[in-house]
Amino acid sequence: MSDQSNTTHRFRRLIAHTYFPILVLVVINLIIGLMIFSDYGESWDEQLRYGYGERSLAAYSGNGRDLIDEKGAFYVMVGVLGSRALRALNPNLLPIEAWHYIHFLSFVLSLVFLYKICLKFGGKWAAFGTVLLFNTQPVLWGHAFINPKDIPFMAFFLGSMAFGLDMVDGTIRRTGAPPPTLTNPVKEILAQFAIDWQHSRRRKRIIIIALYTIGVVILVGLILLANPIHNLVQSLIRQAYDPTTQNWLSNLFSRLAENRASIPVDKYIQKSEAILTRFTWFYFGFLVIFALLIARLSFPRAFATAYQLGIKPVLLRIWRSLRDTHVWVAGIFLGLSASIRVLGPFSGVLVGLYFLLKARWKAIPVLIAYAGIAMVTTYLTWPYLWASPVRNFLHGLTVASDFPWEGRVLFAGVEYPASAIPRTYLPVLLGIQTPELTLILFLVGVIAAAIQVASKQLDWQKVLVAAIWFLGPLLGVIILNPTMYDNFRQFLFIIPAAFLFIGIGFQFIFARLRSPVFRTLLIAILVLPNIFWLVKLHPYQYIYYNNFVGGVNGAFRQYDTDYWATSYREASQFLNKTAPTQSSVVVYGPDHIVAHYARPDLNIIKSNENDQNAETLYAVVSTRFNKDQSLYPDAPVVFKVTRDGATLVVVKQVRP
Repeated sequence: MSDQSNTTHRFRRLIAHTYFPILVLVVINLIIGLMIFSDYGESWDEQLRYGYGERSLAAYSGNGRDLIDEKGAFYVMVGVLGSRALRALNPNLLPIEAWHYIHFLSFVLSLVFLYKICLKFGGKWAAFGTVLLFNTQPVLWGHAFINPKDIPFMAFFLGSMAFGLDMVDGTIRRTGAPPPTLTNPVKEILAQFAIDWQHSRRRKRIIIIALYTIGVVILVGLILLANPIHNLVQSLIRQAYDPTTQNWLSNLFSRLAENRASIPVDKYIQKSEAILTRFTWFYFGFLVIFALLIARLSFPRAFATAYQLGIKPVLLRIWRSLRDTHVWVAGIFLGLSASIRVLGPFSGVLVGLYFLLKARWKAIPVLIAYAGIAMVTTYLTWPYLWASPVRNFLHGLTVASDFPWEGRVLFAGVEYPASAIPRTYLPVLLGIQTPELTLILFLVGVIAAAIQVASKQLDWQKVLVAAIWFLGPLLGVIILNPTMYDNFRQFLFIIPAAFLFIGIGFQFIFARLRSPVFRTLLIAILVLPNIFWLVKLHPYQYIYYNNFVGGVNGAFRQYDTDYWATSYREASQFLNKTAPTQSSVVVYGPDHIVAHYARPDLNIIKSNENDQNAETLYAVVSTRFNKDQSLYPDAPVVFKVTRDGATLVVVKQVRP
């Protein structure tokens, strides 16, 4: 009886554990994912990301080539390694199918991180209800298997936020928040410098100002003029490398580069870029040491004050932070999120803001350690940065902030250039691709948050961070109106912030609805319609639209649906079963998707709409931009993929 009693007691403790609900949800997700992951077709440019992952991995063995990309390499490298591991267990899997399950694992990871953050806003019931509702969002679920860009970034952004908030809260618990009357040492240090400055000679002041000014101007010039300098050096190297050029520069290059005949000029250019980058960092370090030395010699009393009240405590705090596991985990996740997309540092900004609101200037040493760990992590996991970390990261940031995509976007029945979409594009799509009940609970959460912050029942700093997380990028897009396409997939990382308000709404309701039966019933009412759509639209859940536009059927030919052409997999399977041997198939759009799934004997032809080949037997045509109506209009449709009245792709028989 004693053993049975102990077993029962341990089981009850397990069920009562804070993380038991999310553990169960994770297990259910993993099982469902294993059952269905091979149903999802390859998305439009997935193969490009897979290839980038393979090239980035090759860089670690010294074969770094074609690494230029505005997105980081960390996740795609993990995805490639994970795909290889799954295929070792099951050789029958296609690389892209195994890769899809790795995407899904990152989505499952996001559930854990969201649950962890939700616990900071409410109890276990509210956190579980929030994550379950998030888990069953049709658009998110659909992207979870086919999106190697935005789902992993959302997951690691969430991880960066979760561990970053843990770092802040843990530091506050251990050291305590500074009292409101605590004197800022910066004021005392500046006051002593002002006294020393007044007592110094005029000539000495001029020399110090001149030295500092020259040093800073050179540093700023090296940073701002990095591209022109690199271009100039590249041009000079190409001239010197050219064997037909005869001048002093070519002669000098010949003496220094004796093996130039066997080494491509690009290798010399890459080496020069690395040298210029190292020189910039060396100069920065020299400037810092030089500035401190001048300050030490010119203002000994002020420097002593700064050392005792500022430098020494900060260095000690940084050292202690570097021995703190929480800081390391938070910094690593921040670095990994930046190594997936250049917007990753935004999570660090949010964590830093929260820390400064909580601890003010005492947060700075910890944030320095946190940022340093993040930068090293990003550098180590993104081979493209190795040649020129600052320059290449800024290049990625510049390209990503307004990506030069020249395609068109279907929005409210009108085709727009991606660079000229209405400012309402993002907020409208968020409103029409989110289930109605989820939107209602979000509004309840916003109102509840305002009430509880006003009554001091809720930590206003956390609510502010959640609000900036969601509204910052949203308002930025509305104001700046950058190039946008593929609905709101690039902004999936702001969706969890909206769900934090949903969690507040759940907590507000559950505080008044204490019965487990009624709580379960409420969660079921919210989640079951989502599950219905997950089943009905499978495996194209990402095309979901709510009833504000008449559902998926109402959105058909009014908004983009299968913009990543994942339905081409089903079209390929139809051709594999019915097309005669050696048939020619013309594909409009991503022909490589059809080629990956098609029988080896089928002749897959990439074509354009101005060259409608009458010799081909079949044509695979997406319904995007109504191409199914304009291309081969007289050819009969022999197969089509439809969901909820919306046709995604058709197969036409061009010749009988």
